[in-house]
Amino acid sequence: MAQHVRIPPRCAICDSLFEPKDHFYIFVARSPNSAAATRFSGHGEFRYPDSAYFEGNKDSESEPWFCCHPMCRQCPESAESSALHADCLRLFLGLSHDFGVGLRQLWVAMSWKNPWKGAPTCDLAPLIDIRIIGEIPGLSQWKSLPLEISTMIRARSSSRSLWYCSILSLRAQLSDSKNLIRQSIHLTKINSWNRGESPDLRDRVENAYFRLVFDSRGLRCIQALSERPLGSNSSSEYFGYILEPAERFSNVVVDFALGLAQMRAPGGYHIWDTPCPPSLDSTHNVLTLPPSGQLGTVHIGRCFGITFFLAPDGSILAIHTHTPSRPTAHRTLLGFSTKHQTSVAWVYIPIEGELQEFSFSQLPSRAGSAARLQCLVLGLEHVGKVFVGPYRIKPTRFTQIKRPLTLIYRKREVLPITFVGGYSPEYGVRSIKAPLHNPTPPPSLRKPHFSSAPLAGACKIRIFFIPGTEFCRGIMIHYDTGRRALGQCRLGADSIEDHTLLSSFCFLNTTYQRADEGRTLHAVRVGIFDQYHQHQEVGWTCCTTAETLNFWFTIDEAVLEHCIDE
Repeated sequence: MAQHVRIPPRCAICDSLFEPKDHFYIFVARSPNSAAATRFSGHGEFRYPDSAYFEGNKDSESEPWFCCHPMCRQCPESAESSALHADCLRLFLGLSHDFGVGLRQLWVAMSWKNPWKGAPTCDLAPLIDIRIIGEIPGLSQWKSLPLEISTMIRARSSSRSLWYCSILSLRAQLSDSKNLIRQSIHLTKINSWNRGESPDLRDRVENAYFRLVFDSRGLRCIQALSERPLGSNSSSEYFGYILEPAERFSNVVVDFALGLAQMRAPGGYHIWDTPCPPSLDSTHNVLTLPPSGQLGTVHIGRCFGITFFLAPDGSILAIHTHTPSRPTAHRTLLGFSTKHQTSVAWVYIPIEGELQEFSFSQLPSRAGSAARLQCLVLGLEHVGKVFVGPYRIKPTRFTQIKRPLTLIYRKREVLPITFVGGYSPEYGVRSIKAPLHNPTPPPSLRKPHFSSAPLAGACKIRIFFIPGTEFCRGIMIHYDTGRRALGQCRLGADSIEDHTLLSSFCFLNTTYQRADEGRTLHAVRVGIFDQYHQHQEVGWTCCTTAETLNFWFTIDEAVLEHCIDE
């Protein structure tokens, strides 16, 4: 039987997601227990598939069976593997003085990207400083660029340009040493270590805690701490953190080579996106957390809004927390593949004041796509409850947390995220019945998302338009006490109009044909008018401030309804 081998979704050199038809190679470990850690086989060149099933080697008896299905149960037990763009491999080896040494160094760097052998891959954005281009002869002036300017250039650079920066950075990080033999040290004997340096050791180290920091390249640094640091409300898309008591690392060995390091851990650990995560003893979880994995956090007090990116099936692919330093979700969107960038719905939830309550549907334990569909209810201070998620599945039980300071969700590489708990210093959690009402969706839309908001008390309305059209994509209703969003309010991405609410909010449900596809789409036009207005077209609906708007939408369609408040 052919060997089963996983194809990772990201290039091991540039950390970019593979796109369909990308040319790539895959390296597979031959001897996972080798002290030199350099025994591997290379396969390719292949083209990355546009589905979960790879057929590039289905007729070969000598090749392993390659798989890129994200929910495959055999992949976690398969041999260690790394995939990389064909261009990235050529560029990297072109910078190496010795082909064989460069290839062995590359294998160590790729295979040590995971926190420990068998650990899930961390979903961390690559931290690229484009000033590395200054290493190229004749371009030394790039080194003197201020960080702010280099960051702006990076944000506007093509992915191909960033690939080259990643390759230069990796080449610079690797030692020129040809000695690939590991040095192995018990983690509890390490006082500190930073990538590219030798570990700082002490004969007797009595530390209460250890913090390990990871980035897209793997283990970045080790810190021994005398006490547990105070909680932090900061989070990072670039770094992951393990913070545990020293006794949790008593059997952990760290391997060092080429200025890199990787843990040999007999058990699993939770990797957080915040340097000082809440203790799980004080984190109220009803669901059982996996023994290891990556956990993301949403710190309510730091943000003025949250954008949920929803897949067509309603699953939550990612979250963007809007803060003064990250006011738009554009950078989070760029973390998706090209396909997902154009197929996700944006659901923006304004956050002002406290989050009174947060509820998430309890997921079944069985595997499969349905187990990843989760519904959320956010109780916003002053403006009521907001629903997020696949409206049609109607779960029966929710977990509720009152006045949470931090929300916690599980991240699993390219799979949807799922909420698993939260932290509240005042309240525990409880299991409740579904806190949802069930209006009937319009038959014209397939699997729509739902949003609702009253017009009563509205003082300003902001309309978000589909670019190049007069059709409404989303509506932000401002009240004296807060805001509510309808449809897709894509901050910083779509054109907007602001209106002071007069006496009538009017809308017209219509259809149009999109030129690039030729199919008929449902859309809505909206307008704000005074009480004496008249419409030249038939079909407009005029609402008073005593009514509620129900906005049904998909990624590219919308239908607006209204009902009289009781």
